[in-house]
Amino acid sequence: MGVTISADGLSIVHKGSGGEANAAVPDVCMTTVGPPVVPIPYGNNAKSADLADGSTTVTADGGNSIALKSSQFSCSTGDAGGDKKGIVSGTTEAEAKFTTASSTVKIEGVGVARKTDMMTMNAGNTMCFGCENPSVTVQPDEDKTHALRVQCRYTSGKPLANAPFKLKDESGAVLAEGTLNNAGEAIVDGLPTKGCTVEYGEAPAPYKINYPRPANPEKATLDDEVFFDRASHMCVPFWVPRGDLQERHWGYLGETLADSLEFRHMLEVEIRTHLPLNPKPGQAEEIAARLINFFDQQPVSEQDILGLISTMLPILEADGVLFDLFVNYHKEESGNNLLASMRHLGTGNPNEWLDNLDWDAKATLLSRECGSILEKTDARLEAILFHSDTRGYTYISDNIKAHRESVKAVRKNLPDDISAAMSGLKQKIATIRSKGENIMVVPTNNQRTTQGGSITDVVHSLSALPAPLAIRLTYDDIEQTPAGYVPYSVMFANGEKQEGKLDANGSVMLYGVPQVGAEVTFGDKEAAKKAEKELEKHREAIPKALNGLVGDMVQTARQQAATAPMIAAEQFAELKASVEAELAEMRSRKDAFDDLSFLEQSWSYAKSTGMGISSGVTDYLPDFGEFGELMDEADIGIDLLVKAIVDGDIDVMQRKLKGVDRVKLGLQEASQAMEILLLLLSDPETRAYLASLPRLFLEAMPADELTRLAVSQGTQKGIDFAAVTGGTALVGAVSGGVGAPVAAVAITGGVTARNGGKALEGLIDVLMKISDSKKTTLNRHDKKQHEKDNETNLPKHCPVCDDPKCKNRKRLKPGKGNNGDGPHREKLKRQYRKKGKEYPKDHPWQYNDQLVLLDIHHVIPKEAVKEKVFKNLFNRFSYDINDTHNLVSLPADMNLACELAVQRHKGKHSLGLALR
Repeated sequence: MGVTISADGLSIVHKGSGGEANAAVPDVCMTTVGPPVVPIPYGNNAKSADLADGSTTVTADGGNSIALKSSQFSCSTGDAGGDKKGIVSGTTEAEAKFTTASSTVKIEGVGVARKTDMMTMNAGNTMCFGCENPSVTVQPDEDKTHALRVQCRYTSGKPLANAPFKLKDESGAVLAEGTLNNAGEAIVDGLPTKGCTVEYGEAPAPYKINYPRPANPEKATLDDEVFFDRASHMCVPFWVPRGDLQERHWGYLGETLADSLEFRHMLEVEIRTHLPLNPKPGQAEEIAARLINFFDQQPVSEQDILGLISTMLPILEADGVLFDLFVNYHKEESGNNLLASMRHLGTGNPNEWLDNLDWDAKATLLSRECGSILEKTDARLEAILFHSDTRGYTYISDNIKAHRESVKAVRKNLPDDISAAMSGLKQKIATIRSKGENIMVVPTNNQRTTQGGSITDVVHSLSALPAPLAIRLTYDDIEQTPAGYVPYSVMFANGEKQEGKLDANGSVMLYGVPQVGAEVTFGDKEAAKKAEKELEKHREAIPKALNGLVGDMVQTARQQAATAPMIAAEQFAELKASVEAELAEMRSRKDAFDDLSFLEQSWSYAKSTGMGISSGVTDYLPDFGEFGELMDEADIGIDLLVKAIVDGDIDVMQRKLKGVDRVKLGLQEASQAMEILLLLLSDPETRAYLASLPRLFLEAMPADELTRLAVSQGTQKGIDFAAVTGGTALVGAVSGGVGAPVAAVAITGGVTARNGGKALEGLIDVLMKISDSKKTTLNRHDKKQHEKDNETNLPKHCPVCDDPKCKNRKRLKPGKGNNGDGPHREKLKRQYRKKGKEYPKDHPWQYNDQLVLLDIHHVIPKEAVKEKVFKNLFNRFSYDINDTHNLVSLPADMNLACELAVQRHKGKHSLGLALR
């Protein structure tokens, strides 16, 4: 059903009007997402068909109860998924209540609710900034027309007198035009029944300031005796006899005027008695400080001169207050906002005033008044000089003569400095006015009807400097890495739209925007869809790029292996046998042992040899410019990068970065490299490919050459291969046995050989494409109410299976036990006995003839893990169960580990015994 009744020119809301309220800000409700409960934003909608507490004695449009300010829409929809209820109201799908209504049209003593009135929603959990309701639709009577009173005023209450106006219908066609009278009103007759808006022009009267500053009551010409009495404060000029010998003499002004408190006091007294208009408290002192600043610098900066303009012109003429406004207006502001600020300060036509403004005359006025103040001050210095000469105070006389020269120099240069600064200010205001905007004396986005009887408007004015719209987009990592160069779109409440791209820091500052609410959208929907499709194609290109890189690596590694020093034949043969066994083991467990696991364990062995530690992270991944320098400054080694690749977690690395002053080091652009790394590590497939580099390298190297490479690199690190192959591990050299140097080569071989050849360029190109595609897909956010700071959530993957939908997204916490005997051992024994096993001697993983006995309490049978009581023992253990060499689920099955919510065993197996 339509609406045929309006209040204040807006359609009224009733049970059958088809009105709706939609939440303008998210309806945030606590929601169960797996085990955790998290706040999630929902939409919320309520309809007038569910009106409650409406009018009972008056109905509309066929007997419908009318909505009043005390009414509500009894229920809402859209947030049912928030099973733990709204964060403020503790409800979902609850009522929407009116908070505004007509103050002039009342039913049953209460204001009538209209289209655009505000409502609380879901029992106050969110807000609707304007109820939606159909416009008034009345079948027009061909013979009936309407009279409409149009009136407009300034915020001060003064009328927009004699201003032109146009009355337009909903299509923009002019229904009538005319001129308001002296009271800012006009009557328009003979109007058809239509929706309408009014466009106003500026009032034609000359622009005048609303509240001009009064005359200065202290303006006077002081004789020297009165002047120096005021300027010397509690002291006595040296030429005046002292009645009290305790009183301090006054008259020596110091070596430099810029540092002289006495000279500052002289200027303040001269300024206070010279200004034609009454200064505010402290304003004379501010002008004195600005003038004194000129004695300390030549040439004087334009910014300092602009400061003098903004401070002093408002006390010289009534319209000087506008120059304070002009100086402080940002150069990228809009002409609409500038005129709105001028309308707040005065009435009349601000555009015409600006057109006729004589900027040179204002510069001349300021120069003349400043020159006059300095001329009077120079005369006071001459008086001090007379008294010092009379008394033979040569040191004071010489001092005053030098100061008079300084004053004359400032007086000479000041007119040119003021003229240049005023010219720049004139150009700034001209630029602001030249943006081709459609000037709005009154915003015209409010629809009215010709049936309303009257339209009352208030001119567009701004009481404060317009605030720019600040937008920032970051990722949700610890460092809040900027999402640079992401497209954005801003829709303002008045219908205006602005689009662009964020800068490298993921930020933008929009000046000259309407001072109304706004909604922001990030990214491009179609581009995100396209990037999602291209991502798989880019991933498929990685193996080819890696193979090319491995070819270059092998060539470089062979050259290095050829330079290996000779060792005894039997030692070389034994080491080669170890290499071949390691390669055979790697191939045998290729299916069950992924590249991420191999990378982590190999790196652990490499660290134990001292062969793998590198000072630069970018020795492993392709170089990202300043990023490697930043990592070096933060003392972040490649081991942390390896951990980040394995875990997909960059937190540890970023915590270390917090202590680095990037600006001081000139490494601001490293944030862009961090963004690339975040995006690559958020993609499990890319991480797995990056981790495959050591394995591919080992597979491509013949065993004998790989052995020579191990000898070459091990010798450089000081490893005694005779000791290694003889079965004795040297302290500080090798703690992983003969396999450790071989595993280390997988890392260090890639490090030393990676940088050569064009194949690296191909890999970098593929990785950059993956990063770009991930960035485009992740940074796509639908419109929401403007916030200064926004976040893009990086995909959170299960650390066991890398599935973003898996609920096991957090690793178990490290234990706090000890290695010695204690009650935890007895509890473990009891648990094993319940399973029909003896602990530890009968345990199948306890003993092995070939390898040394290891601590058993980190080996957990999968049957035992099923029971809650056993899980409770985890915190009794002395080791960190986040370490991949601590087994928690055997066999190494992803689904089993995820099902148990524990870590999957990723380490090496040998006859069922887990190695350290």
